[in-house]
Amino acid sequence: HLGLTLALLLAPGLAIAQETDNWIFGHGGWARVSAGSPAGSPGTSKIDTSEGSSSISDKNGKLLFYTDGMTVWDRTNSPMVIGSGLHGDPSSTQSSLIVPCNCGKYFIFTTDAAENNYKNGMQYSVVDMSLRGGLGDVVVAQKSVPLLPSSTEKIAATPATAGGFWVVAHSLDDNSFHSWLLDGSCHLSTEVISKVGAVYSYSGSPFRYGQGQMKISPDGSRLAIAGNAGKGFLELFKFDNSTGTVSDLGSATVRDSPLPWVYGVEFSPDGTKLYATTTYVFPNLVYQYDISASTLNLRTTLYNERGTGYYDLGALQLAPNGNIYVARPTKTSLSSVELPNSLGGAAFVQNTLPLTTPSTSSLGLPAMVAGQFSCDGNLPCDQLTVASNWTCPKGQCPTGTGLDRLFYIYNLKTSAICSIDIDVRDSNGNPAPTLWAGIAFWENNTNPPQPQWWWQTPYTRIPNGTGGPTTIAGQPSLTTPAVTFSMRSEER
Repeated sequence: HLGLTLALLLAPGLAIAQETDNWIFGHGGWARVSAGSPAGSPGTSKIDTSEGSSSISDKNGKLLFYTDGMTVWDRTNSPMVIGSGLHGDPSSTQSSLIVPCNCGKYFIFTTDAAENNYKNGMQYSVVDMSLRGGLGDVVVAQKSVPLLPSSTEKIAATPATAGGFWVVAHSLDDNSFHSWLLDGSCHLSTEVISKVGAVYSYSGSPFRYGQGQMKISPDGSRLAIAGNAGKGFLELFKFDNSTGTVSDLGSATVRDSPLPWVYGVEFSPDGTKLYATTTYVFPNLVYQYDISASTLNLRTTLYNERGTGYYDLGALQLAPNGNIYVARPTKTSLSSVELPNSLGGAAFVQNTLPLTTPSTSSLGLPAMVAGQFSCDGNLPCDQLTVASNWTCPKGQCPTGTGLDRLFYIYNLKTSAICSIDIDVRDSNGNPAPTLWAGIAFWENNTNPPQPQWWWQTPYTRIPNGTGGPTTIAGQPSLTTPAVTFSMRSEER
């Protein structure tokens, strides 16, 4: 065996996030809304949904994948192999929400629709981007896992104070918010239940109560929810992103009611304004609220859509460029609220983001994690790449086994390593095929025997350097805080 010992002393990544740059929504819609660049439509997508969707990009702004809550498409607009049959619904307001758990894995949370009597509740599936040569796929053992059996169409997420992300939903037949912490180990914490606000009962009328957006402010301190109970209402709460609890801002729930059918809701970038759309009932409106005093008393009508009265306005979504975009069902463009931080200066502007023909908007926009977040910056972990120009000399490897190389990875930081990449190259600098010892095997039914990859998660996270010996995936315990594993390589 050859040995290599590395000490990791790097600080956590602080890259500016671009994970929300690409929006996939509606009927073939694709918009790019990068900060500092004009918003535009780079092409069309394969999505065809009347309401909810979600999409995610990498930290450089490159589209990774998107979903309508039922199918997951990769960046080439092709369905992932295991990416069909999820239990969201095209008529669910927020049918899906993509949340990263580390730099290679993502959770897709899905919600069912009122039209389906919410029967599938809230579920989650996991996408592993190391599968299919980096195009990603849904993990079979973590597909459509039930999480909240009785759930509305509402879902939101925000970075947690200590790293990872809080995911928040609302159940039916009570007034309970449910929060889960998704950490860098891809573990969901025990749910935190907060009983506050309206009771979401749908007895006798399943189309009420459970529809409409839920949003968390960019700084993670406020939560707003749109609802319907014959008449529409809007509620504003305090959110604690260290504990995941939802609570009243004062002695009672901050609420505006009765209103027309409230559907969309979004915070301004600075969190001092709240915007809401009404739909279905004539006329469709865009409201602005001044919430700097933590109330919903100061309401002004920013826009009055004097159209048919049926779904002329839809969801709201804050973009990285600082505008809030407004879904316009059947239209070939999105409208926007510009200067949304301004009281009295904000403006509703029509047709600001044309879509690529033949795409059209629908009632929904993609659900995103609130605020500025980064896979690197919000997860308490780093990526480590170990490079080596070593491989078994061609023609000299033991038949069917290759040679072992032993790596000791020492983590001396107070946080964790998110993932480890071993880059092994031959003497000419070309990538050499590698196998992880212990979780790789040789398929002897072929001639010559071929290596079969068996990727598993234990090697994607290393605990911090404090404490005692560390054991991961059956590797021997050490007397120092390190992870030991061997790698086999054979040049064929």
